[in-house]
Amino acid sequence: MRAEALDTQPARLKTGRRLLHATVGLARTQPIGAVSALIVVLLAVAALFAPWVAPENPLTGHVFIKKPQETIKLIEVPADTTGAKVGDTVFLDKAGTRLEVVAQNGAYLGRVAPDDANRLLEPDARRYGYEGLVETIGPSGLTVQVVNQVKSNFLGPLSSGFILGTDHLGRDMLSRLIYGARVSLGVSVVAVVAGSLLDTSMGLVGGDYGGWIDAVLLRLVDIVMAVPVLVMALAIVTVLGPSIRNVVIAIAIIQIPQMARVIRASTLSVKSTTFIEAAKALGASDKRVVLQHVLPQTLAPLLVLATAALSTAILVEASLSFLGLGVLAPTPSWGNMLSGQTLTNIQNAPWNAVFPGLALTITVLSFNLLGDSLRDTLDPRLRR
Repeated sequence: MRAEALDTQPARLKTGRRLLHATVGLARTQPIGAVSALIVVLLAVAALFAPWVAPENPLTGHVFIKKPQETIKLIEVPADTTGAKVGDTVFLDKAGTRLEVVAQNGAYLGRVAPDDANRLLEPDARRYGYEGLVETIGPSGLTVQVVNQVKSNFLGPLSSGFILGTDHLGRDMLSRLIYGARVSLGVSVVAVVAGSLLDTSMGLVGGDYGGWIDAVLLRLVDIVMAVPVLVMALAIVTVLGPSIRNVVIAIAIIQIPQMARVIRASTLSVKSTTFIEAAKALGASDKRVVLQHVLPQTLAPLLVLATAALSTAILVEASLSFLGLGVLAPTPSWGNMLSGQTLTNIQNAPWNAVFPGLALTITVLSFNLLGDSLRDTLDPRLRR
């Protein structure tokens, strides 16, 4: 027993070293694929461990305070200002494009000059308004000191501990991106796995049995192929209703044409080989031939197609969520992070659109490049 243990330990070490050397060799021959795989792995790790990696709760908003302390001289002051005295609190109310000053008893005290009003009526002030204190009342007019705290939810990148800034509700963008990766990648992976199982079954059954079964399956594939991908997904989710489950169903269905056709073609190619005929001559059943001999030969193209399909699935999920038919707020998704108030406030807070867009671009590009590298590696005809 001790001798066997001594013999197997070096064998295991040699196997590990061979695997390490093969990985290093693959990284040298396919550096772009290696970098893409590293990005995908980092995204997957961040998505899996989002509660521990994200610095904030993605649903928790923050309110940041600005304290403008400035004195503003009013115009159109009425002759009778007895409704206010120095030190009184007044309210600056927005009336159209005007900013009017009203005393606590409702008396009109004048309005802010247009230049000052335009400066004060920034997006945050339009939402929350201003308060002020009467500073002076005299022959030259009435002045008000703006003393309220103007609430602002937007915070730019690299400020106050928020690396990527905050959105219109004061939620941390980095945390929402990490949790968004969890949703986007999770939905895409589940949809692609489900679609791959369905498409592989259709391709194997159609290619192995042929006849009317193959003809029916091909007609179903043609029907799905005749409709554009996004239109098909929109139609499915519109009928079933917006939810994560229905998005998974839609993405799984739109993958049918490409995967099913490739698996069917691989099955037909493998069926004509000598070892399949030998297995049948030895009495192997159709089920055994398909599962033990045909299926392993289709795994290489299936892996390449599944990797490429992930990029399409991420884009479709983002598109549906952007349109309000996929992952619904407040659950963060890269798609719904680009919609709504992000578009409304894109001039004031462009980072709310830039960072989710970059995440989508980098992720989709990484999956596409990884799929190309896998194809070059697994296809002997493309090896150099």
